[in-house]
Amino acid sequence: MFAGTGCRGGRGVALMSSAALAALVMSGGAAAQTIAQEDPPAAQGEVVVTGSRIVRDGFDAPTPVTVLSAADLAARSDINVADGLNLLPQINTSVTPSSQPTAISGGAIGVNLLSLRGLGPTRTLVLQDGKRVINTSFNTAAAAPDINHIPQNLIQRVDVVTGGASAVYGSDALAGVVNFVLDRDFTGVKGEATGGVTTYGDNGGWDVSLAAGAKFGPEGRGHVLLSGQYAGNRGVGGNDRPWNPGGGAVYVNPAYTAANGQPFYLIGDRIGSSNATPGGIVTAGPLRGTYFGQGGAVGTFNFGTVSTNNAMQGGDYQISRLDNVFNLVARDRRHVLFGRASYELAEALNLYVEGQWSRSVDSTLTLPYRRQGNLTIRGDNAFIPASVQQRLAAAGLTSLTLGTTTGDIGQIRVRNTRELTRWAVGGDGRFDIGEGTWRWDAYYQRSRNEIESTAGNNVIVARFLQATDAVRSPAGTIVCRSTLTSPADGCVPFNVFGQGVNSAAAVNYVTGTAIRNDVLKQNVAAANLTGSPVSTWAGPVSIALGIEHRFESVSGLASPTDEANGFAAGNYHASFGSYKVTEGYVEADVPLLRDSALGKSLDVSGAVRRTDYSTSGGVTTWKLGVVYAPIADIRFRATRSRDIRAPNLGELFSAGQSASGANVIDRLNGNQTNSTFIALRRGNPLLQPEVADTLGLGVVLTPSFLPGLQASIDYFDIDIDDAVKIPNEQTVIDLCAAGDQAACAFITRNAAGQITIIATPPANYLSQDARGIDGEIAYRLPLAGAADGPAITLRALGSYLISLKNVDNIATSQGAGVTGDFGGIVASGPYAPKFRSNVTLAYDDARFTAGVTWRYIAPAKLNKLLTECTSACPAGNALTISDNSIRSSSLFDLSLRFRPVASKPRAEFFLAVDNVFNAVPPFVPGRVDIGFYSGQYGYYYDRIGRTFRSGFRFAY
Repeated sequence: MFAGTGCRGGRGVALMSSAALAALVMSGGAAAQTIAQEDPPAAQGEVVVTGSRIVRDGFDAPTPVTVLSAADLAARSDINVADGLNLLPQINTSVTPSSQPTAISGGAIGVNLLSLRGLGPTRTLVLQDGKRVINTSFNTAAAAPDINHIPQNLIQRVDVVTGGASAVYGSDALAGVVNFVLDRDFTGVKGEATGGVTTYGDNGGWDVSLAAGAKFGPEGRGHVLLSGQYAGNRGVGGNDRPWNPGGGAVYVNPAYTAANGQPFYLIGDRIGSSNATPGGIVTAGPLRGTYFGQGGAVGTFNFGTVSTNNAMQGGDYQISRLDNVFNLVARDRRHVLFGRASYELAEALNLYVEGQWSRSVDSTLTLPYRRQGNLTIRGDNAFIPASVQQRLAAAGLTSLTLGTTTGDIGQIRVRNTRELTRWAVGGDGRFDIGEGTWRWDAYYQRSRNEIESTAGNNVIVARFLQATDAVRSPAGTIVCRSTLTSPADGCVPFNVFGQGVNSAAAVNYVTGTAIRNDVLKQNVAAANLTGSPVSTWAGPVSIALGIEHRFESVSGLASPTDEANGFAAGNYHASFGSYKVTEGYVEADVPLLRDSALGKSLDVSGAVRRTDYSTSGGVTTWKLGVVYAPIADIRFRATRSRDIRAPNLGELFSAGQSASGANVIDRLNGNQTNSTFIALRRGNPLLQPEVADTLGLGVVLTPSFLPGLQASIDYFDIDIDDAVKIPNEQTVIDLCAAGDQAACAFITRNAAGQITIIATPPANYLSQDARGIDGEIAYRLPLAGAADGPAITLRALGSYLISLKNVDNIATSQGAGVTGDFGGIVASGPYAPKFRSNVTLAYDDARFTAGVTWRYIAPAKLNKLLTECTSACPAGNALTISDNSIRSSSLFDLSLRFRPVASKPRAEFFLAVDNVFNAVPPFVPGRVDIGFYSGQYGYYYDRIGRTFRSGFRFAY
């Protein structure tokens, strides 16, 4: 499993069929009536759409391409462009400020990382004007470019290629490509100011931007462009929305036996911890249930129904619940500056230089330090209340077993600062050879991303244990036991019996700040050439060829306490590593038919790329495509490709990060539940590239008898072999129990046989297979006869996932129609809704635009391996659950825009409302290994509620 080789299988990427939308957007339509885009791309002549290096539009491309213009993005008026992109049905499980606001990770809090078809951000290649964007995190699962760094006020359009594109664009394009095309020739001044807030008065957001461009020099051959943006949001603290009055989770049925017909897992609300409270609770012995409140007040705790995974239902759950303490959305603040200067020396030679700087600061409050029934307090502890001391003595006990969530310490404060600098110099131009025109471009780009991750208010475990062992000195004062023998040790006693009972000095002594700093560097040199060397009877043959060399590296540092694994969370380790990539490609498009008796057109295309990695050697990727139009009204298209994704820096070279582990079941030790081990993340330099085989078949309709209508449907089938996955701790245990000795080597036990450390390096052990259908229809109906007059537009996009099979060394699971997270207790892998769709109906004229969008997600399951039953469950089957269903989600969004004057200079006021009816999200219970509701699942469902945005934009 851990040697870098894997098994056959395959999960895939949906090839979102979008040539119809591309044709609609690029033909003008509503875009011509907005100030966000001066002219539709089609009006500018030939357009290079990202599905190919060859000049053509998305309608002619064999690979489906969704083209979103600046006008489409402006229609939603999102504070972050990623919010709009994540509504596309083909984009699933993107990392956002609300999808994982509690993670204590290497810089991934607050980022926006796009994930095509749920394959994860690491398999989606993000480009800016066709150039690679450096990753924003060293976190192995989130090592991808952050959309927050893109100069959003200059975006002219976004091309989304939902299919393998490695042969054309290189590694990481296994799931597809998202290319942000900037308006590099913008001339004039434009700006925007946007503000937003939820119906609950939180998550206030803002976006203020300004851009200016001007020509200079003889005949305006020179051009200079500058833009700046300041944006962010204030986050959502706590998790107390009306639909979460008492939490809820998956928990183990305490009454389950192999023969009583009851389900092994139960779903319930009013969930709290059964072995920890903020002020401490005695969890064993005759004093069990004695808990300590404000000021150390002693009470008796009502346990309700206790589960076997540190959870309980009912009783005094409000005292011990944890789901309402962390942030629902992380706070974010970012600055982006971009500058570009170019000069056309001749038609064949245009030189340019670009500079870009971005800084984002993100923060969140995550879970507090927890000792879940595993803190031993000696009987002579000076802080034990007198009444409890008497009961302790009467019972003949010399110690107490305590559980606490350390209310006096509070939550861990995570803060990530990311600073990106990028420089690029290059040139481009065109020249004629014979009757053909050739285009060339070449550039050198240097990018640097420095990420500082801190976890403040973080318990230093050794100090905590030292400080909680408090006794009275011979003089009668309370001191640490260690101070009796080492008077100068500086220890400050800490009281675990109650809340509001500790001084700031005591808290400061047992806490510190975990610190990690990573510097990512990426240098890229590339050159491309496109043209038409020859012609066939059907037209010119187009080719594109190019070379690229890339160098990527990471260097870092961490605090001494981190390096010594001294914190309760964080425990970062400095990482160092680098690799080089050299690659070359050639692409060709050959027309075979044009206005023939055999059909309107037939084009065959192909691409091949040879890539050499300094870490894993050489690999060849390729792609074949066919587009056939028997008549002008219909086009058939097909693609077949071999794609790869090479392991990233984090997967290869991470020195590790450790934290307290979640609950695991020790299969080799009487199925005991263990929550006291250290979970260690680290890299695996033996990883090999992932390999995918992709098939896409589609048809595009543009009926001449109904002008303005375009429709498309595409079938996809993709297999991925040797997929890299980070196993969770339970998977490592299960593999070891099944006889995998390599997995056993990653488990460390103490002399008593209890697990103390579980390492989980990534490995090539997952294979995936996905099949599905994507469809799209777009219709524009002019109301006054003129193409640019008032009109009604209808657009509908949908994606249906037939199968999403995940095969690892333990089991095969089905991820299609799964939107829950079961914590790895049963086999799971990538998952996505069975069906997602967006339908937009809009009206626009020269001064007013209104649109309503319906967003739908079909019903889903927590996990397809689970059997749902409440009685008469299969005997001896532990994969049974009382409720395995997640209901559908149906939301409506509204957007309004008003232009006081239709001509230049232009201004526009706008109002947008997401989730107009404040629909309650589907209930997705918390993970079974956590034992409490954590607000899941931000990847798919709106956990925030109704949101308002309004603002003003202008262009001159």
